[in-house]
Amino acid sequence: MFGLADRIARSAIPHPGSAPVIPLAPHGTVMVVDRAPAMLALVRAALGDRCHIVVARDAEELLAQVGWARPDAVIADAGLDADELDLVSRGLATLGCDSVPVVLLDPERPVGPADLRRIADRALAAGRRVWMTSGLRSRIAA
Repeated sequence: MFGLADRIARSAIPHPGSAPVIPLAPHGTVMVVDRAPAMLALVRAALGDRCHIVVARDAEELLAQVGWARPDAVIADAGLDADELDLVSRGLATLGCDSVPVVLLDPERPVGPADLRRIADRALAAGRRVWMTSGLRSRIAA
C-alpha cells in the first residue's frame, strides 16, 4: 500500500506516452459585485480561465445568488454605498457564508489583469484554510 506522498511523487514524474493532466474544474468560485460593465468585462477576461465567476450588480443581487453560487471569495467595488456593504456583510453571515473572504477594490486605484489574478488567488487561498478541531470545521481567512 502506497501513501499520498508516493502518489504525489509518482505523478510529478513524466511517463513516456502519458497524457498531460488537465484540470477538470476551475479553482473556485469568485463572486464579483460591481455596477460598471467595463470592470465586469475586465474581471471575466482576467479570471475566466482560473475560476468560476458569478456577477452581481449590487448587494441585493449578491444575496439572491449566494445561496446557489456558494462563492469561495467575493470581490466588490469599495465605491458601493455603506448601507450596501453592511447588507453584504450581514447577509453573508445570515446565510452561513461569513467566513468567505471579501476583498474591496478601491475605485480610485487602477487595477490590471495581473493584479486581479493575484487578488483572486490570495482570496481563494485564504478561504481554503480549513482547521479540524474536535469534529468541528471552521474556516479561517487570514
